[in-house]
Amino acid sequence: MNEFVDLERFADGNQSVAEEAFSRMKPGIERFLRSYLSAILPLKEDLEDVIVQAISKIWLRRSSFTYQGMAQWWSYVGITGRRCALSKLEDSIANELMADEIPVDEWPILEALAQLSIDRRRLYEAADQLWLSLEPSMAPNERKRRLLAAQMVYLHGVSTKDVANLLGGQTCPSRKQIDAWLESESTLLDLAYHTLFWENSSLTAYLLRPNSPLTQTELETWVSQVECRPAGFAPNGMSWDEVGVIVWRYLFGMGSDKIALRSRTLSLEFVEEVIARTESQLPYAESAARLCHGFSSPWVRSKPLANPGLWKRLVFQYWAQCELPHRQILHRTKAASEIGGKPITEGMLNVWLSNGRLFAQLARYAQETGL
Repeated sequence: MNEFVDLERFADGNQSVAEEAFSRMKPGIERFLRSYLSAILPLKEDLEDVIVQAISKIWLRRSSFTYQGMAQWWSYVGITGRRCALSKLEDSIANELMADEIPVDEWPILEALAQLSIDRRRLYEAADQLWLSLEPSMAPNERKRRLLAAQMVYLHGVSTKDVANLLGGQTCPSRKQIDAWLESESTLLDLAYHTLFWENSSLTAYLLRPNSPLTQTELETWVSQVECRPAGFAPNGMSWDEVGVIVWRYLFGMGSDKIALRSRTLSLEFVEEVIARTESQLPYAESAARLCHGFSSPWVRSKPLANPGLWKRLVFQYWAQCELPHRQILHRTKAASEIGGKPITEGMLNVWLSNGRLFAQLARYAQETGL
């Protein structure tokens, strides 16, 4: 069913017709609000509660809604969700953030954001184009080949001649083409992004066994063991309590107090001690140092690690995909950004995320480019 038709039926006076349309609309509303409100409500439980409340209000106030197009609809959904979210905050914060109206000229941006939140692939493609300068027309396989060539040269010291041989086949790139890839700012930023971004499960697998990170199957087995709360020690020599703290922190993004509360038996002091010890083993500084060394090559005429777009792309992914709170995003970016010459600060994160600036930038880009 076309979403325009559903929206018209939602505004229809017939309740059974409206209920059927709204049931189809709810998944899209949930996805949009999850993206739009996540900066205001970093705790997942609060966010989900507010989404339920907002959807209920949208339905109960259906008779007061007048259909004026998709852009106005998403503005209405955004305002309702934001009011519900701000009611959870302290009055001083709510007063600072509250705005009853979203300017009309921002309605198309909200509509673009809603469409992007429905299709995660398009969302991340738009982020790559905006902040990593990737060409919209670049095929996925072409991107992989460029990235692989850059990894071999800058991180592993492979010669361009050997790269050409390794990337051989019917579409074997020429030495000249490889040189162009290696000099491209978008390739350099893409390499830095893929080197510095660790998805939650990959990071957890590494921290549990740094010398030989757990496979996905092994990680799932260990997580199941943690849920059973066994006594004794895990195969890596850690206690299962330590493994549990690492899993809850880095796989699920939980804060120290939430971990202690969830476990019911672990003290907050124990949880924070495990986290402090583990954070000294995070791989980001080492990864940034490897990139700095590789980027000392004569092919590199810019400073990719000092490019603000790289850090916006990383922060956005940790926020949108990993759903991490601000402090954990800071822990995953601060050390590497300092090595790269573009230090990320808590204030910078608050501007980017709490004010919704990154998502607004991305939605505006998508709207302007027709993504």
